[in-house]
Amino acid sequence: CLCLIGGGKYSGKNYLLHSLIDLFAFDLIRLLSSYDIYIKLLGICHNRMIDLLQNYSPIRIIKSMDWTLIPNDVFHLKNDNDIDYITCQIKKRRRFIHQLIQINFHEKEQSIMIGSLMIVVLASSQYVYTKDLCSHRKKFLINSLNKTILSFKRALLGIRQNPDRVRAAFNNDILTRLIEPDVFHDQSNICYIGTLNPGHRHRIATKSTIEFARNLRFCLKRINKQRRKRKELSRINTNNNDNTF
Repeated sequence: CLCLIGGGKYSGKNYLLHSLIDLFAFDLIRLLSSYDIYIKLLGICHNRMIDLLQNYSPIRIIKSMDWTLIPNDVFHLKNDNDIDYITCQIKKRRRFIHQLIQINFHEKEQSIMIGSLMIVVLASSQYVYTKDLCSHRKKFLINSLNKTILSFKRALLGIRQNPDRVRAAFNNDILTRLIEPDVFHDQSNICYIGTLNPGHRHRIATKSTIEFARNLRFCLKRINKQRRKRKELSRINTNNNDNTF
């Protein structure tokens, strides 16, 4: 399951995230007795990935059979105190960073993963102010932040313009590479939560959030259509093989 959370500045996105995490923490406490739960808290800043639970240590992503993280450390939730710790870490205010919360559920005392949830909190796009109001480092962080959002939008636009190259569109940035398995998995459920600010001063951010949601909805429809085609072809091939024998 993949959940994307986005919204403009002052739209209440952080308050929404805090409320969702509090509710989800109660569910994790209930599930601890039935499953082994592992969690990763990652961040993407100026097109680099960092581990937010390991003092912002850098993480490399390499291509083998699939995209692999090195190191690939996970935090094992064992009791209520671990859940409280993770909840506090997620709620920390981190500017100019996209957060990825990866939660994997395993059968008790076994290595078989039976489900996963990825929550992607997209940082808000920001404007670069004048030289007097914005330092050089802040400009760099803002530009890097906006570049990641732009790459995501280009991936969605690429799916609309080139439906035959759907997977290639999700290979242009670290963020899109990480969410690609969840987007294209046959049994994956995807949702997008966008927070809106009704004030007229933020109408551009509101319009951008709505436009992003529409593009995402259109692209997911196209991806689901290709899934159905693959299933139908697989079913036809299976029937043909059975008839041959």
